[in-house]
Amino acid sequence: EMACEDGTRQLRKGNYPLARACFEAVLEEFPNNLDARLKLAQTLHEMGDTDAALQEFDNAMRIAGAAAAVVHFHRARVFLEVGRHQDAANDLQ
Repeated sequence: EMACEDGTRQLRKGNYPLARACFEAVLEEFPNNLDARLKLAQTLHEMGDTDAALQEFDNAMRIAGAAAAVVHFHRARVFLEVGRHQDAANDLQ
């Protein structure tokens, strides 16, 4: 829990490499931690690696279960930012 909180703080500060390391450490111990996986995806996107971010969203979708709408929402935001409007619309539907 502390590593996830630290990762969130680092993400807010724009210290993406440290945020990434924190979220990856959480996921090593708890691979089904949806919050850490979504934040890792956001971090990767902020670092400019949108392909890796989209892969993390796919990973998140596999574990999301009833929370799949949250994954769709966050992934749609990334799609919009990179100009993939139809993909964003599909996620939001």
